[in-house]
Amino acid sequence: MKKRNILLDTFIKQQFNLDEDYIHLSLCLIASHPSCVQSMIDHYQFQLNRNPALFYRNKDSLNEKVLQAAADYLVSHPDNIALTNNTTEGLALVYMGFKLDAGDEILTSIHDHYASDKILFFKAKHSRAIVKKIELYKNSAKVTEQEIIENIKKNINVKTRLLALTWVHSCTGVKLPVIKIQKLITAINSSRIKHERIIFSIDAVHGLGVENFNNVADIGCDFLISGCHKWLHGPRGTGLVWGTEEAWMRLIPISASFDLPAFLPWRKKAYENTFCPPARSCNPGGFPNFEYRWALAEAFHFNNSIGKKVINQKIFLLADICKQGLQKIQGIRLYTPLEKKLSSGLVCFDVIGCDPTMIVDAMLEKKFLFTYRPEYY
Repeated sequence: MKKRNILLDTFIKQQFNLDEDYIHLSLCLIASHPSCVQSMIDHYQFQLNRNPALFYRNKDSLNEKVLQAAADYLVSHPDNIALTNNTTEGLALVYMGFKLDAGDEILTSIHDHYASDKILFFKAKHSRAIVKKIELYKNSAKVTEQEIIENIKKNINVKTRLLALTWVHSCTGVKLPVIKIQKLITAINSSRIKHERIIFSIDAVHGLGVENFNNVADIGCDFLISGCHKWLHGPRGTGLVWGTEEAWMRLIPISASFDLPAFLPWRKKAYENTFCPPARSCNPGGFPNFEYRWALAEAFHFNNSIGKKVINQKIFLLADICKQGLQKIQGIRLYTPLEKKLSSGLVCFDVIGCDPTMIVDAMLEKKFLFTYRPEYY
């Protein structure tokens, strides 16, 4: 078994054209493409440059291929997925499109990323809804599931319509107990009429590609929003939104979808009374970087070929080694919990009394690539 694992590690490492002069510990920021993904990017780019208009005729079948690959990875249906260019676009698609009345409430946390925070601020301005930001935990390294659940529970009220959180916090590395949060929301929703039920959305960019799950529904959210250029090692400028059928019905599209199920009714002058899967109606339109978008299918195939369980075990092993080692170093403050159920692959720490940017620069001189937490960008 040990020999098999070494061979697998070697094979995977050979798929990436990483500079071996450096120790790469910041690939969760922006990842290197595995060779199979890069080859597909090059192939599509060559075809588009060789005969743009002719190869463009393949766009609908190639888009469907990507949606099917994403669905196979998530173990879902393509009609529940919208393709985006990044996490931020996905957040805007869901939060700006979410149906809210004046006085309705969005519940989020102080631990969420800049992009989520700003988009929810804009949504409140447009809809006159209220954004309530709460503290989920006092000490990230000692956080408990009960603390998180209780803080969410006591801040939900009759006007709460959207719970917008992040699966794995980039500021601390804390992983939220999404399934337990969903159980809380389900219990609250059981006494609500349909359009007043709380929809639970997560920014999953630091969980997708790390966490092991049988199908996306098991994760425990209504919307899962993620870029694909981090832990999934997908092409840069790619992302997705997955949602349940009920969740998609709570959105109004904020862009003109170029998907055929949405476009054909317009061509026939049939705006109303023509069914189009809501996710396909919400798919952001326009021309993406086609060669990158279409090569995303290969990234899903690559991850599936290794297996979610194998990837998860390796990442958790390395993260645990990192956390255990950091804990032994005097002057280090570790933010990420040691407990696996409350952490993922991301590890956050500070050198007490030192500017993080100086530490990152100092480590760079030693050929170690770290990155800053979002508040230092």
